[in-house]
Amino acid sequence: MKKSILFFLGFSTVSLVYAQHVEPTRSMLVPALKDKITIDGIADETSWSEESTITEVYNPISGKISPSDLSGYVKLCWDVNNLYVFVSVKDDTAYTINEGPYYSWEYDNVEVFLDLDTTIKGSYYSSDAAQYRFNRQSDQQICTTPRNGTTLVFEEVENIDGWQVEAQIPWLSFMPAGSAQKDFLDWITEAIGFDIQICDNDGFGRDGQTSWDADVEGSDASENNAFFQTQVFGLINLAFNDTTLEANAGPDQTVEENSLVTLDASGSINQGNSKIAYRWIAPEGISLINKDSIHPSFYAPEVYTNDVYTYTFKLVINDSTYYTTDKVNINVTNINTIPESYIDQDSIVVFENQEVFLNRSVWDADGDSITLYWSTPDEIILRNDCVFFSPCFVTPEVTVNTDYTIKLVVFDGYAYSLEDSVIIRVLRTNTKPVANAGTDQIVNSGNKIELNGSSSFDVDNDSLTYHWTGSKDLIINNDSDINPTLEIPSSISDSTYLFILTVNDGVINSDPDSVHITVHHINIAPVAHAGGDQNVSSGSLVQLDGSLSTDFESSKLYYTWTAPSGLILSDINLVNPNFTAPIIHDNQSFNFILLVSDGLMESEPDTVQINVEGNNNLNGMNATSYSLFPNPTHGEITIQLNDFPVKENYNIMLINSSGVLVSNQNYSQDLVHMELSELPKGLYLIYVISDSGKYESKRIIIY
Repeated sequence: MKKSILFFLGFSTVSLVYAQHVEPTRSMLVPALKDKITIDGIADETSWSEESTITEVYNPISGKISPSDLSGYVKLCWDVNNLYVFVSVKDDTAYTINEGPYYSWEYDNVEVFLDLDTTIKGSYYSSDAAQYRFNRQSDQQICTTPRNGTTLVFEEVENIDGWQVEAQIPWLSFMPAGSAQKDFLDWITEAIGFDIQICDNDGFGRDGQTSWDADVEGSDASENNAFFQTQVFGLINLAFNDTTLEANAGPDQTVEENSLVTLDASGSINQGNSKIAYRWIAPEGISLINKDSIHPSFYAPEVYTNDVYTYTFKLVINDSTYYTTDKVNINVTNINTIPESYIDQDSIVVFENQEVFLNRSVWDADGDSITLYWSTPDEIILRNDCVFFSPCFVTPEVTVNTDYTIKLVVFDGYAYSLEDSVIIRVLRTNTKPVANAGTDQIVNSGNKIELNGSSSFDVDNDSLTYHWTGSKDLIINNDSDINPTLEIPSSISDSTYLFILTVNDGVINSDPDSVHITVHHINIAPVAHAGGDQNVSSGSLVQLDGSLSTDFESSKLYYTWTAPSGLILSDINLVNPNFTAPIIHDNQSFNFILLVSDGLMESEPDTVQINVEGNNNLNGMNATSYSLFPNPTHGEITIQLNDFPVKENYNIMLINSSGVLVSNQNYSQDLVHMELSELPKGLYLIYVISDSGKYESKRIIIY
């Protein structure tokens, strides 16, 4: 037990005088309140006694100022509810907030900066920091709004050298929102961030500032002003008055992790009659149960090694007027936890001569190093050079299915884990069957062949199932048969096709085997198409049509037409030859035959029938009905009508050997001269037809 009583006269005074440079961080003890303070701007109470004045140096942080222009001192004291601040400012020229056009911070003023949690430093105010500004001859406090429903009480008065301000600042005013008064006890033993700045305005704007801690020549330019710079605040610690109280946090304890620990403040002494209030402050991460009681408790945290971890707890007691503190150390030791080991599988079924990996999970809650101990049958040899950092082995050969047990325990240097095990069932290895897809084959298109898987075998004499796969161009009939068939289309081109056979013995597939089927394309004869039958008029020009003839290989086709006797085609090798229908009296049909060839094979003949409608107005005459001469001729002929009816008109038609009508003229005289020298040499047919239907034809040769 340590008695925490500090002897002060109840106040602290900081005198601000001119100096060039000090260290950027300063600290001081602030005494507890001795008697009640009346906030009237005058430090005339015992708590402001000059006997305890602490003189400190003065830091100019801006402007060209001298001690006669701007200087001062500050006094601090505290109680459980408030921090009390008294600042006396020496200023040779008064310039108040009511006299000019400047911002509030540019007039004569005093600024108080506070920060409860000094572990958080930065260029901002956290939820437990504040800035309070008190302007000369003003009844307004500016800057931070007091929190938790509190109000600042302050009073400013003028004095012979300048002015002074006295303020009562509730702790709750800058504690996090939602705090209660008793929560201040959590901070009472900690250092609190603090700074004071005094601003001077002689009528021409702010011409200088002084500070208790901020330093114009600090290592960082931001150190020259406490405004939003909690990292440059100084520190104050709260001192306790000598009282009849004596805090006793109990003896140090050594406990095991996770155990319930009870603290003991029952040895604290109160020689007065007031009731004592208790507040325990725990290290970060530990939650106290009934922290405002004599005997609070907590669960010791887990520690992960055999080292001893020490946690310090602080006790604050008060009788509503005075406070005193003590602390106690709780040493937490580790309790060794039995390590754990698990083989992830309960059982594994594998074949002989197969590599097996043992997946295991091991754990020691204390973080101790652990050693693994495996126990195996003689037939199994573990290796540690396997992938994934797991032990592995190759299963032994067996004559029958056999079970083996492998066991695992781990040791952390203090205790062994419980044993875990896995059963390895080794199955006699089934021999993989062998597929045989038969020998390669050569086949002509248009045929059917049979694949042959009959040479496939299984050394275990297991029944086999078959599965054939191959080209999508050739369809396998019954691909699960031992000897399926293939239909080779006549249309297929020269190609080699691969077919694959896989067999299965009911347990495992064989390796695939393949067979090549080479297909030779056999030329297909073309198909002749002589066109549709036609009905035509006597003497009309008729065109035949063989364009619908086809060749499967799309080869070039060659055409040969055969005409009936007496009819002449324009060209027997054209796809569309023509001829002139004979001039006949009665209807008559004529058959034309077409053959086509692709250069290799000739088609079957195709026939088209041409039905010629006779002209019943025509009557044939004797061969002497007319005569023509000379015949043959070089070009000029004479036609002499003999037995044609008199007084009738008639026409003379001239048709070439291709069946084309080359001349058709009307005449009325008996003797006709015709010039044919411009016609090509060849055989021609001349028809003489009277108006009454009499006709006769003769052949003539032009040479």
